[in-house]
Amino acid sequence: MRLVTGLSFPTDGGIELFGHVGERKLRMERKRIGSMIEYPTLIPDMTAKEGLRHHRIMRGIPDKEVEDELPELYQTATDFIIIHKGVIKKILTFEQLGEFCRHHILIRCNEPEKLVSILETELKTTNFKVMPDKSIRLYDYLDEVERVAKAIFDHGIMVTNLSNEGDTLESYFLSTIGGDRNV
Repeated sequence: MRLVTGLSFPTDGGIELFGHVGERKLRMERKRIGSMIEYPTLIPDMTAKEGLRHHRIMRGIPDKEVEDELPELYQTATDFIIIHKGVIKKILTFEQLGEFCRHHILIRCNEPEKLVSILETELKTTNFKVMPDKSIRLYDYLDEVERVAKAIFDHGIMVTNLSNEGDTLESYFLSTIGGDRNV
């Protein structure tokens, strides 16, 4: 992977990307690849942009504008491959990754079937997902958690968790590889 992304260079043989060879063409083709290499590692409690800034400073790169290129990387990448210790853990499209990292209200309660009915009839939404553990991810009303809580309370449902949630790319990566103890 380090050879493909240009972080290392071959001592023998060559590299072909998308049917192109030669350093100039490889540089152009590498712009089509989004990658997250294990080393340098992700730094806990840092956003992707803060991590980029950290590594820019550590490598002595003076061009601060490179930090603003991160959103451009998200826009140009079409597939994301999560690789850990040389093993491909998951291949995702941009849309799939967006779904995993999507912000939502996480609701855990004693009567999820009744809650689904309340969401559809009282709050007039079908923009939610019932998860395998019977928790519910509500993608509407993110700024109206109190309204959601009141609707649930008014129908006598006992809530064990009601919180705004959403993974960052970094936290999704860590959950995919089994936590930060494995980085």
